[in-house]
Amino acid sequence: MSLVTDVIARVRTYLPDGAERYSDSFLTSLAHAADCVIKDECETLWDDYSFSLYPGVSYYDVPEDVIAVRNVRFSKDGSTFNDGVLTGTSFNDLDNFDIRWKQRRGVEPSHYMLLSAPGVPTDTGPGETGYSKILIWRPLSAVTTQKIKLEYLAYFTSSDHLSFLVQEERAEVIDAAYVPYIMAAIYANVNVEQYVQWWQKYREGVRKTRSIYLSKYAEGRGSMRGSGPSVGDGQLS
Repeated sequence: MSLVTDVIARVRTYLPDGAERYSDSFLTSLAHAADCVIKDECETLWDDYSFSLYPGVSYYDVPEDVIAVRNVRFSKDGSTFNDGVLTGTSFNDLDNFDIRWKQRRGVEPSHYMLLSAPGVPTDTGPGETGYSKILIWRPLSAVTTQKIKLEYLAYFTSSDHLSFLVQEERAEVIDAAYVPYIMAAIYANVNVEQYVQWWQKYREGVRKTRSIYLSKYAEGRGSMRGSGPSVGDGQLS
């Protein structure tokens, strides 16, 4: 069964008289909320995205489903991304490094910086919405096949996203994290004692789920994993 089906079935065992109050669509929306938080906290879904570079261009769009960036890789031939891993930076660092950094060009980029939190909508103009951007520095003076690849922590952007609806998850993770999160959300404005109990179970479940997934993705996204950019480099600038 899918994650959503499993979650709803389990939650209903704790709410035997809740069929009328809590529809499947409502529980699906809570399952999606839980899925977003768990993917962020437990780092359960990694993805990548590559894009072509253009001469003199510094800023590029970041996909909507990015939570945090782990690595930014450079490829000269556009297919093998082993020509360098860019270093996270900030406007202040660039100013200190070279006051004329905006005018500089090069043959290979060396640094990157995320503008705003990944996945957060930003106004780009009347009637338009975009998402965060990434600064690639130095921009290239000439381009042939060069590309950048983002390796990032991802999530499913909506409760009707097909990948969200069909994904599967092991039972121990559902019991440890998904169900407690949803039950805490249901009781938050109804029964404080029940809310606290379920939230404590969720926090315990997060630790268990992280340990399960970190054994598969040992690098993680932050400096506390011992590799990769710091969380600050990967999320906010």
